[in-house]
Amino acid sequence: MKVIIILIAAILQFSFINNPINKTSVKINPESTLIIEGKTNVNQFYCNYNTSKLNHEIPVKFFIEANQKVVFNNTILKLNNQLFDCGNDIMNKDFRNLLKSKKHPNISIQLLEIEKKSNKKIEAKLNIELAGVSRLFKIPVIVENYESNIRVNGKIEIDILEYNLEPPKKLLGMVKVDNTINVLFNLSLTKG
Repeated sequence: MKVIIILIAAILQFSFINNPINKTSVKINPESTLIIEGKTNVNQFYCNYNTSKLNHEIPVKFFIEANQKVVFNNTILKLNNQLFDCGNDIMNKDFRNLLKSKKHPNISIQLLEIEKKSNKKIEAKLNIELAGVSRLFKIPVIVENYESNIRVNGKIEIDILEYNLEPPKKLLGMVKVDNTINVLFNLSLTKG
């Protein structure tokens, strides 16, 4: 019986050695863009994130599974809601109120895993937390390698009703914001 327990312990111990944790960091370069795009029944709006404020390194921990899927551990990008600019003070205020910024000042995007689909295309699994509510997404992403950096771009379609958010209405309900917003990102990353 003792031999079986020792054998099981050894198998468990060696099974974790196959997936060593890799550690690195990335920095988001100021030329990156991150835009929230939405529509009303009258026009479109864009809220641009001030990516120059993302000047800190983001720690990245990951391991590669046997099927070449990359699994990340606690790799999170936090976006301060105050750093979105929707074009004017009224829209900025409405946007921050929509996201319940006083109680939840950040949007958190956690990278969970990526899987290569073709030469430049990957599928990313993300956990996005808005206004204290988290949802999982699988999105296609284009990745391009350059000499000194990596370009990552894609689009995340979000239904704000899934986050228990009420789309704002203006002018006695005549102007209504659509439930779907898009997060468009084109990130230039440098290894830390």
